[in-house]
Amino acid sequence: MAGLNFKTLYANGDSWTCGDIVDPELFGDNLSKVNDPANKPYRLPRVWPHKIGKELGVEVINNSHAGASNDRIFRRTFNDIIELLKNNKPEDILVVIGWSSPERKDFFYKWHENDSGEWECLYPGELDHWTSEREELLTFYKLYVKNHWYPEEFITRHCLNNISLHYFLESLNIKHIFFNSFYENKEQVLDENKHQLLESPKFNTFIEDFRNSSNKDTLKRLEIDNILVQYNKIYNNVFFKDTFLTYLLSLDTKEELVDFHPTEKGHELWAKHLSSYINDKFRR
Repeated sequence: MAGLNFKTLYANGDSWTCGDIVDPELFGDNLSKVNDPANKPYRLPRVWPHKIGKELGVEVINNSHAGASNDRIFRRTFNDIIELLKNNKPEDILVVIGWSSPERKDFFYKWHENDSGEWECLYPGELDHWTSEREELLTFYKLYVKNHWYPEEFITRHCLNNISLHYFLESLNIKHIFFNSFYENKEQVLDENKHQLLESPKFNTFIEDFRNSSNKDTLKRLEIDNILVQYNKIYNNVFFKDTFLTYLLSLDTKEELVDFHPTEKGHELWAKHLSSYINDKFRR
């Protein structure tokens, strides 16, 4: 049988790729424990990228991060690929991205004047449970969500992350697959008073409705119309259409999900599902 036409699988994403709840008793909902480098030897072999790598016999690089935004996923993947190409041929790499919630947004923040700064991720859907050592940062986040958090912005930013990463990888002749980890299924939005989370339609349905809305002049004025067209093209050609969440829910069992995250069993099932697609698509 002919072999695969790549040697390294590079994966990036959020907790659904990092392994947030592979062991609820060990990690719980403590992101600092999940992201602690000391836990990598335990966590990484139990998540889907490494299970796929073991099954297909390829090297795996997993630079995902629990709680990551799509801004971080794009930024880190871009930098990692540049570094990876210093010692690897582009045709030997397969990039697999599990996108997170478009609502998450990175802000650059300096804690004091001489601080070199760092990226902070805001997730409006979790703001009520979010704490910060600096009250001014929390105050800023609350004002941002109240006055500036709208689908027009975060949907556009999500589409641009996808478009930019796709054309970057394509320009380098690097094979790639995208999928939505969970967001496609139930988008969380605030009600009109902006204090209660509601469920909205499926993400891609939302994009299609957004693009086909009667107010096309507004979309054109906001320079969103052609961005949505390009995103839809990429979705049709690059995306693995199942999402991690919908696939696990379709199995109609309870042991694959804990606290809205996949267990090791869930990662194993997703790895088999995705590796079958990879096998068919990228075998010589």
